Amino acid sequence: MKKLLSIVLLIVILVSTVPVIDVTAFATSSGDFEYSVNADGLTAAVTGYIGDATELEIPEKLDGYRITGIDEYAFYNRTFTSVTIPSSITSIGVSAFENCTSLIKVNYTGTLSQWASITFNLIEEPYSNPIYYAMNLYINNELVTDAVLEPGITEIKPFAFVNCKSLTSIMIPDGVKSIGEYTFCLCESLTYVKIPSSVTSISRFAFAFCTSLTSITIPDSVTSVGDFSFYNCINLVNAIIPDTVTSIGDDVFGECSSDLTLYCYPDSYAEQFADENSFNYVNVDIFGSSNAEIDYTDNLINANAYGICDVNNLLYIPAVENVTVSASMVSGNKQFLGTGTIITTHGDSVNITSKYTLIINGDTNGDSVCDILDATQVALVSANKSTLNGVYGTAADLNCDGEIDVNDYSAIVNKALLT
Repeated sequence: MKKLLSIVLLIVILVSTVPVIDVTAFATSSGDFEYSVNADGLTAAVTGYIGDATELEIPEKLDGYRITGIDEYAFYNRTFTSVTIPSSITSIGVSAFENCTSLIKVNYTGTLSQWASITFNLIEEPYSNPIYYAMNLYINNELVTDAVLEPGITEIKPFAFVNCKSLTSIMIPDGVKSIGEYTFCLCESLTYVKIPSSVTSISRFAFAFCTSLTSITIPDSVTSVGDFSFYNCINLVNAIIPDTVTSIGDDVFGECSSDLTLYCYPDSYAEQFADENSFNYVNVDIFGSSNAEIDYTDNLINANAYGICDVNNLLYIPAVENVTVSASMVSGNKQFLGTGTIITTHGDSVNITSKYTLIINGDTNGDSVCDILDATQVALVSANKSTLNGVYGTAADLNCDGEIDVNDYSAIVNKALLT
């Protein structure tokens, strides 16, 4: 009996010493929204919604507090068909939109780069990002398809565009250092990605299940490629991997096309990876670009192979004994691989194996870059004050409609600004 009384007394003492928490001090409501004030006393996070709207518009402010977050499970199992998220939001909690299976539109009132900078707090699941269910993203009510991220960000946050099936291409600006986990996972319409030379790491599952992606160029700033980064990219046939990459994770190219070829430097980690994992690969000694240049010596260059690429095209010449390059433009001891460059491969010192004429989209004068000079030339042609023939005319016709006009001029101006 004394033992029982002692236990009861202990429970009474413990209960009496536990502080009483006033929940209402931390959460309140404004209209149909519930929210909690953050520690700074100036901002708040939405914690729930008690209304019956199907097209949800989250306000930028509630009772004077700037809304910067959406708490975990805030909109769990709701039947919204669309949601508008204000640019003030910087974080979205675990499972905030879980089971919102009726969503067909996500609209964001900020910029694309601001969206890419939102922290989605999650644990190996995408349910904090409403895109997962809506499968699209609108920026200020304009559907995101060919996306160009604005400069100024250094990281694309994990899950930022997961399952965004409206996304067909993405241009990542210089300055971005890392591409987060699952960032573009399940983007099944994505056909083109431009990764800048500032990126040092590609995180796991970053481009997994991008089933329309056919080619990827990893810049020579990258040192590591995470697990499953390009897993199940079933149409991926070309992947350029520089010798700066010293770490390639598990199943990076698992379940990809059987035609996948890795282009890598001789004796590089990428070559070792390709060999050990039985991937097709080609040794490439020079990775060029639309401003590529190589040493010019008597037009005769001995090498294992050459890779010439620009923003839109890839050209690979397999390993041969000799390559003769007749450059489109020569300056001093340099030759520039621009439009009009003729590259001849020789199986031996006499017999010609193949001959290639290089065309770089937008490079209408053969200087290997697309710039204001090319735009000026196209403007003259479109005004019938000049002409461009042969490969130079082909390079000018960016939309491939058989005419050189103001549309090509606009496309060249835009490309010049991006390269």
